[in-house]
Amino acid sequence: MNCGCHAPLPQVGISSVVTTVYALPRVLGAVAGLIAVALAGCSAPRSKACAGMVYEESGLSREQFRPCAAEMVKQLDRAHGAVTTMADKSQPIAARTGARAECLTATGDLTSLLRDAGGSNKLLAGWSDRRLNKFNWDVISARDYYSMVCYYGPKVFDQPRTPFSSTRDSEHEEARQILAEIQ
Repeated sequence: MNCGCHAPLPQVGISSVVTTVYALPRVLGAVAGLIAVALAGCSAPRSKACAGMVYEESGLSREQFRPCAAEMVKQLDRAHGAVTTMADKSQPIAARTGARAECLTATGDLTSLLRDAGGSNKLLAGWSDRRLNKFNWDVISARDYYSMVCYYGPKVFDQPRTPFSSTRDSEHEEARQILAEIQ
């Protein structure tokens, strides 16, 4: 009995039901993959190397900053290794995808370290030790570069220039050199 006050129910054909049933596992797989990538950074305990530093007007001494600087370079090295794997077309797609997730996790961990160390404002505030100023600048620039490469992934590698022709990769290397100086 149709009183005319309700819209008729749409007729659903068997082909749309079959399409939905077959597409559902793919959609659920994609959602599970996104959740796994999002939780990847939550699984490991965060480093406390940069937490609780007390700044003086002139910044930090090399001794105070050394553990934090070493942890920052460690995260840059992780990101660099992941970017290298992402760029290697001989690697299987699963390895390249895993490297992308690792790269995003490494840059996220580095961002957390930078935040724990007082953020960009404190790190770039003009410390009395010019080499530490340069180190901070290099780490932040390299982190931004690796974040971009990790985020855009294959789009970057299909360009005529390789990501390692950038000055950002040399900033990572210079940060490593400065760390060796302050050790």
